[in-house]
Amino acid sequence: MNKIISISVLAAVLLTGCSKTYSVDELVKDRSKRAKVLQKCSTGTYKPDSKNCQNAAEAELKSAFNSINSVN
Repeated sequence: MNKIISISVLAAVLLTGCSKTYSVDELVKDRSKRAKVLQKCSTGTYKPDSKNCQNAAEAELKSAFNSINSVN
């Protein structure tokens, strides 16, 4: 029984750790990728304090700022 639990925990850790961490610049340039990451952050697939969520939030702000500046 302990072996099954250990294997399950190990599998969960490995699967969780396999996601790529996107840079802010990558997410600013790729709106679709940014939207997918933000969706995962809001549904709990990614923890809100994860680097991907932080970078996606920053990229969202930068994109909004860039949009405002390009209008002026």
